[in-house]
Amino acid sequence: MSTLDQLVTLLASLLFVGGFSAGLYEVTTVMPEWFKDAPRSFLLIRQRSPQVQKFWIPVQIATLVLLVAALVADWNSAARSALLVAAACYLVTLRFSLQF
Repeated sequence: MSTLDQLVTLLASLLFVGGFSAGLYEVTTVMPEWFKDAPRSFLLIRQRSPQVQKFWIPVQIATLVLLVAALVADWNSAARSALLVAAACYLVTLRFSLQF
């Protein structure tokens, strides 16, 4: 594995960890506020939606690009199977994200 391959894989991994951490923060800190008062929650979601989209859309695009780059760079290495599993999990998650 060359240095470029390692760098691309490292960046893709860091984006996955960052996205997971941000999602965990939203689920544990932000979303409970939505369920405290159901009618008010619609207003909170509507107010926060543009900010959330400005964050999550670039993160999703960058993660997808780096994941594809890591797969291409590491196609002939032992990391290929782990990257394919990560890609499959990511595509399932992305599909459900785009559904909403």
